[in-house]
Order: sequence, then C-alpha cells, then structure tokens
Amino acid sequence: MKVPIFAFIFAASALAPALSALTGEVAMPCLAAPSGLEKNQFMILVSHRMFVDLKAYPTNDFFAILDNGVNMSLGLRYMILKGWEVSLGYISYGREKQLATSYTFPFLKNFKARAEIQFFSLTAPDPPFVRRNFFYLLTAQSPAVWNRLIFCLDIGWDGYNANPGLAAGLNFYPLEKLCLTAEIVPPLKTGPASAAASHACFTAGVKLIVGGHQFLFYVSNTYEQGERRAMLGTDNTGLYFGFTILRRLAF
Repeated sequence: MKVPIFAFIFAASALAPALSALTGEVAMPCLAAPSGLEKNQFMILVSHRMFVDLKAYPTNDFFAILDNGVNMSLGLRYMILKGWEVSLGYISYGREKQLATSYTFPFLKNFKARAEIQFFSLTAPDPPFVRRNFFYLLTAQSPAVWNRLIFCLDIGWDGYNANPGLAAGLNFYPLEKLCLTAEIVPPLKTGPASAAASHACFTAGVKLIVGGHQFLFYVSNTYEQGERRAMLGTDNTGLYFGFTILRRLAF
C-alpha cells in the first residue's frame, strides 16, 4: 500500500507550482546533505538501485536490468520551522521503515551542517526477525569553491550494529544545472564482531536540475539504499545502476 501512496503524491506534484532550481541543497545518491528546504516546503524522493550486476550483464538479454528487480527507496521530508525538519522513509530490501527529525544550521563562514536522529525498523532474513534502533548522523557541506566544487562530509553511528560511519562526497558543476557527483563510504570496524563488510561503498554519476526536480543517474558497487547501510560497507564486487528523482514542493 505504501508504494501506490507515494506514487500518487509524486504524480500529483506535477500539478504544483514549479520552483527554481534546488539552490542550497546538494542532493547526492547516498550521502545526506544539509537541507535546502524553507518553512512549509516538502521534498519527495523516489530512488531505485537495480539488482543486476552490470559487470556480469547477460549479452543475450537487453532488458535483464528490468527483469531482475530493484531495491527501492521512498522518502518524504517536511520543513516545520526554519531549519527544523521531519521525514519518513521506506526501503524495500529489508522492508525498512524510517522516522527522523533533523536540524540544519550554518557554521563557520558559509558552511552548513545538519544533525539528524533517525528511528529505523527493518526485517532481517533467515529467520525473519525485526530490528529496531536509532541512527545518528552529522553532516557538513562546504561553500562552493571557484563556483564549481562543493564538498560534503558525514559521520554517523548505527545503534543496532554499534558501528561508526564516515562518508565523503564531491560535486562538480561544469554548468549551473549539470553536476558530476562522486562519493565514498569506507567501513569503520569496531572489533571482530563488527557488522561492517570489507570494502568501501563508492558511487559516481551525473545530476540534472530541472525546475523543482533533481534527476540523478549513477553506478555503484552496492545495491543497498541509505547512508546507514552504506556505512556498513559491502562485500560486492559488481557494479549496479541506480537513479534518484527528487521533487520540491511549496503550497
């Protein structure tokens, strides 16, 4: 039922007044960034990561990327007060539900930061059981360097896995509405029993800004969604295609 509801909201957004480009918010494939919303604005997110490995793509099946399923993420954010935001999220792989609140604030000169606390609940397989805990995240964003480069740095703590996390991202704008984006999330192990995998998660892609929309297309070495999961690292050696669509709304 969740998917049709989000699909309806996203489709209805086409009827809302168009906004200017999402100036001030640096959307990335995985990393969180300080919010660019204003009071009483919404942000809708729809993201897909394909399960098929591009490095082992079947040569006799052009549409294999469509036939092997996706890991889908849905999100809805709302700015209650200046800087203060609440959000809902859902990830299909593991049936993860998220409820979060965050605060975006300036610091130093022209830097922005966001502190977030997220409650999550997901179903683990073999045998199925429900995991519930909190994820804590602090993210910082630099001002534009030479009007072309923006850097992001995130640190987090996964309460369930007792796992710290670190992530870094880079955005390069050759044009005002076109961005090349890259991010890396190295796993930080806390001990022999750590849930962190052995390889860093990396993602690289391109972003297009069209009115109130942002369109991201990218490849990654993981099909996992969300920064908390990326901070656990990956044992995959493949490459996976993904895309994300964001729409900002003001009523």
